[in-house]
Amino acid sequence: MKERSRLSGLRRHLGFAALSGAPAAGTLYAGAAAERRRRFREAERRAAALGVRLVLPLGLCSLPSFVCLGIIPVVLALLPGGL
Repeated sequence: MKERSRLSGLRRHLGFAALSGAPAAGTLYAGAAAERRRRFREAERRAAALGVRLVLPLGLCSLPSFVCLGIIPVVLALLPGGL
C-alpha cells in the first residue's frame, strides 16, 4: 500500500515534468523535500503522543517506590514508640 503511494507520487512528478517540459530533477527534488517534511511532522506528532501515553505507566511504576521510600519512613517516625 505504501509502495503504491510512493510510486504514485513519483508518477505524478514525472508526469508533470513530461507534460510541462520542466526538468524532472527539480520536480523530484521538491517532491522528495515535501515527503521528508511530511514524515518529520508525522514523527514529531507521534513522539508527542508517546510522551502523553507514557505518563500513566511511568507514574504507576514510580509510585510504589515513592510510598516505600518516602511515606512509610515518615509515618513510622511519627508513630509513638519510634519503632
